[in-house]
Formats: sequence, C-alpha cells, structure tokens
Amino acid sequence: MQSVSNHVLFREQKICYWIYGDQNSSNNPLLVVHGGPGSPHNYLLPLAKLANERVVIFYDQLGCGKSPYVGLGKSSWALDYFVDELIHLITTLKLDKFHLFGHSWGTILAIEYALKKQETLKSLILASPCLSLSLWSKDAEKLLAELPRKTRETLKKHQILGTTNSDEYQIATMDFYQQHVCRLPVWPQHMMDSVYGSNDQVYKTIWGESEFLVTGNIKNYNITHRLNEIAIPTLFTCGRYDEATPETTTIYKDAIKGSEIKIFEKSSHLPHFEEQYKYVQEIAEFLRLSL
Repeated sequence: MQSVSNHVLFREQKICYWIYGDQNSSNNPLLVVHGGPGSPHNYLLPLAKLANERVVIFYDQLGCGKSPYVGLGKSSWALDYFVDELIHLITTLKLDKFHLFGHSWGTILAIEYALKKQETLKSLILASPCLSLSLWSKDAEKLLAELPRKTRETLKKHQILGTTNSDEYQIATMDFYQQHVCRLPVWPQHMMDSVYGSNDQVYKTIWGESEFLVTGNIKNYNITHRLNEIAIPTLFTCGRYDEATPETTTIYKDAIKGSEIKIFEKSSHLPHFEEQYKYVQEIAEFLRLSL
C-alpha cells in the first residue's frame, strides 16, 4: 500500500512521518508509536494493513531512521523530549479523536500522552508494554535463567568486564532475542530495516546495554500507580514468550478498569510478525468496537 511521507519541525529538527490510507475516511485514524528507543518505525509496518479501514500514521522518533539529529548530544535523549515530540506531531497534524498504538518503549510514550490528553483519544493499544522497568528487569532475570549455562556465563562475564560491545557478547544476546524478541527463523525485512536504521547512542542512553540490561536514564520508570486514571477503551497485547511477559502485562491490564488483553500463543515480542494475520485482525476488531 502506498504512503504519503512528509515531516514536521520540532526544536529545529526534522521528524519524518508516513500516512497510509484514504485521508478522506470518516473512521478515526490510528497513530503508531514505535519502540526501541532508537529503532525506526519500519518493523511495525505490518500494521499498515489496517489502512484499508482508516488512516494509519507512522513516524520516526528523532535520532533514528529518516529523522536524524543535528547538533544534539546525550542530554537530548530523555523521556520528556520524546513525549513533547509526540505531542508536537499530534498537534501539527491536527489529530483529534484518534486511536493511539504504542509498542514496547512506545508504550511509555503512549501512556504518558494518554495521561496528559486522554480526551483526544478514542482508544489506547499498549503492545508488549514496559510500564514498570523494575518488573521488566525481574522478568528478564527469570527468562535469562532459562538460557543455556554457557550463554549465561558469557553474558555475565562481559557485563562484569564492561565489554558488552564485544562480538561474543552480542552473539550471546541473540539466544535471548531469538526466544523472547522474535522467534521466526528468518527475521523479516521490515525488522532488519529497523535494525539497520537504529541509533545505538539513543538506545544505550535511554534504555541500556541490551533488552535485559536496563542501565539507561529510564531505568527507574514506573507508571503503574497512575494506570487507574485511564478511562478510555484500552487493549494490551503480548506474546506467550514475550520479554514483556503475559504475567506482568496482566498486572497492567488489571489496573485499568474495563481494559482487555490478547495473548498470542505462538509469539514473543513481535506477534505482528510471528502471527501477523491474527494480530492485525484482532487490532482491527478492537478499533471497530472502540466507538
């Protein structure tokens, strides 16, 4: 499906976005907030299939993909910056009464927006959420304990030595990623496009050294105490083998009255690839019912 690409300027930086679908559609649009941090929107493009019913908007957060940064240092890579960036994009595009989808790190941005401007939203979708980094880290410890002993020893060695940039460490992390990020034997091209377009500086500054080693400036984030303020239709999704575990995702779900959860039994962190048809259909149905 063809898209229309453009950009907005935010603090003198170019933020690129893409619009799929008929812009004259009477159905409320869907805005998609990608994860990472520092990984562009490409890996979420299976959601463009939803554009047969409504406009679907993707964007690249500053520092990755088609939104490179100019003259900014690590001090710019912080939660408040990316929340303000999202608000600016929504304001510039004049979105009102729209659906908001966030994946992984994007769920943090989505929930922060919802808590500020809930009245503008028709619904909220929090996919493979990370709304408490302490819970995320505890889950990661449990999942790591299930990996082969040699892999665990390699990871621990390099974390102690501070050599997490080594090839040996990166290879060892793939044991975790292939179990809990994407279980497909060959990773799809859209996903690889995100890998190639990612920004490691942004990722390490905000998140940390790896998916299971959260050392960045977001490491103490926890919004669970405010989830009961959400009063719009909300859907949580995750995979059975997700690093955002079904158990923790259910804790979040239980905190939002009337919210729903869909667990994809053959998937990990990317069910929109691993069970693509089923995932897209579930999201489409939720959007139709969120009147």
